[in-house]
Amino acid sequence: MDEYDQNIPDNIDMNKKEFMKRLEELIRDFNLTLNEISKATGVPKSNIHSWINGSAPNLFQLAKVSEYLGISLDELVFGRSTIETIHGDYIVRIIKRIK
Repeated sequence: MDEYDQNIPDNIDMNKKEFMKRLEELIRDFNLTLNEISKATGVPKSNIHSWINGSAPNLFQLAKVSEYLGISLDELVFGRSTIETIHGDYIVRIIKRIK
């Protein structure tokens, strides 16, 4: 363990696992492929795949993915959402996918 690792909070692994699970569930719920997300956002498929498998995401790439999914970064990373997110873009995005 290097000096940087010692400064990481104990709960970071739990948050990371929740993020990985959340991202995978969103992709499945929207019936998307990594290729589709990659083409729409410009984020390499391999990067998205690595996030699902535990690698730390690049903030700017993650922002592109969250925007494409129609959710806030806060919701994607931490699972916290606002009423606007729940009743706004998220629902609109689901409806568009159903049509």
